[in-house]
Order: sequence, then structure tokens, then C-alpha cells
Amino acid sequence: MIIWLSGTIATVLLIYKIAYGSAPSIEGYLAYLLYPPGLLPINPYGALLFFGAVVLAATYALHRGLQQATDSRQTHNLIIVLLACYGASSYYLGRSHDNNLLNISVFYLLLLLALRQMSPVGGLRIAASGFLACLLAYITLTGWSTWREVAQSGAVLQIRPRETVSHFSYLTRAGQQASTRVVGQEESGPSSGDGARGMLTIAKEFGEPVTVLDAALNLEGSASGAPWSALHGPENYAYLPPTLRRMFLAKVVQRLKSPGWLLIQRDFDAGNWLDDYDAVYRRDQERDFGTYYAIRYVPK
Repeated sequence: MIIWLSGTIATVLLIYKIAYGSAPSIEGYLAYLLYPPGLLPINPYGALLFFGAVVLAATYALHRGLQQATDSRQTHNLIIVLLACYGASSYYLGRSHDNNLLNISVFYLLLLLALRQMSPVGGLRIAASGFLACLLAYITLTGWSTWREVAQSGAVLQIRPRETVSHFSYLTRAGQQASTRVVGQEESGPSSGDGARGMLTIAKEFGEPVTVLDAALNLEGSASGAPWSALHGPENYAYLPPTLRRMFLAKVVQRLKSPGWLLIQRDFDAGNWLDDYDAVYRRDQERDFGTYYAIRYVPK
């Protein structure tokens, strides 16, 4: 088992090295664990008790399985699914809200099915069945208010991903209105129009990607929002220290060697972001778009 696990890890690291030109860093792997994106205390009396009990039951069953039937298919299944649950639970560590455990409950559903298969008789099978019943009851008895609102709007059978993406774009009227609502401005406010004008101008004259820094911190939902630096989606890096952000910037600039733009709302406090980019990139030029301004960065 140890040889198989070590070989798998070594293979993954080798493929990563070949694909990206560098090995994964331990700092990057542990970034959100060391610097959680918005500290939220764990609720010790919430969903953690349920999912913790599932993990404990599965761990105990695995211990018994390794003693009694190491090479059985059921034991192998339980190992794989339990490891998947451990991995998915890092989502909860990033932001410890009860709902984030419920969001990954599908992994625990598979774990409970594996546990029932592992324990054909006895208390563990009864416990697994009880846990499964709880998950089924949760799905069927909660969350109907959201569906009611969707039904009342007449959008139950509507699947429009392009329209959803357009709400995050400065190049569409719907996106401009959504952004102004997020930042607490009127739909007729100048900021969204200036941001759109900046995005269109950069796309037309340079055809280069743009990262927007304003109160909404939206990712541009068009080709103009393609990744060009490590801080793609700045909100994901707001809680990291500058040293770590600059390390990410330096690694990605070595890989992509791509120029790009920051489109910044004048009222937005972007000082720390600009310091990070200035440490790794060189300012090539600036453009004024009224309530927004843009800086073109090129690798040093």
C-alpha cells in the first residue's frame, strides 16, 4: 500500500513538473489553510457533528477491514472514497460554514454506500443506513423556498448559461447593471459605463487580457478576461500576505511571460495590489477612462 501510494504521488508530481515547468510548492498547497479566505469559526454543534461521525464510522470500518480482509474489493473501495472525502473537506477548511459541508455531501454519500457494502451486518450497517436516511431527508425536505421563487419567476425550465456569464461582463448592458448593483450604485451611474469603455478600448487597440479591480471584483466573462497573471480572480488572493501573492505572480510570469492590463476603479483602494504587480512587472503605459483607469504591465 505504501509503495503504491508513494508511486502515485511521484507520478503526479512528475506530470505536474513536465506540464508546468516547476514542482508544486508547499506554500501554495497550504495557502488557504494558513490564511483562510475570511475567517469563520467552526460551529462545533452544527453539520460538523454529522459528517465527523460518518468519517469516524468509516475509519473504524476501514481499520477492521485492513485487519480481516486487506485485499478485498470492499476495503479498496472504502480507502479510495475515504481519501476523496478527506480531500473534498479542504473546501470546508477554506471557509468553515455548515453549508460548505452540505455542498460536498455527495462524497459522503459515496462513503456511506461503501460503508454499507463493507458492513453487510451489524451496527455499522445500521448506522450507515441511518446516515443515508438523514441525507435523503435533507435533500427532500429543505431548500424548497428557492425553487418556489424560481417557479414564480417562470424560469424553472430555462437553462441559459451564456446569459448568466453575461452578468459578469463589462461588455454587456446586463453585466454593467449587475456590477453597479454590487458596488451599491444606481444603474445609471457612470462607473459601469467607464469600465466597459476601458474594456472595449483595450480589446480593440491591444487585444490583450484585462483584470478588473473594483468593489465588485468580477471576473470578466469574455475573451478579454483571459488569465495573464497569477492573481486571476483577485478576490481569491485578498487574504493572502503580499509575500505569497508576489511569489505566485513571479512563478506565473516565468511560465506565461504575458503582458496584461489592470482596469481599476478610482475609488477602489488598490494600493496593495499595485505594489504586488510593481514588484514583478513593469508599468508600460496608463490610460484614463474617467472613473476607471488602466495600467498595462509587462514582465520585467
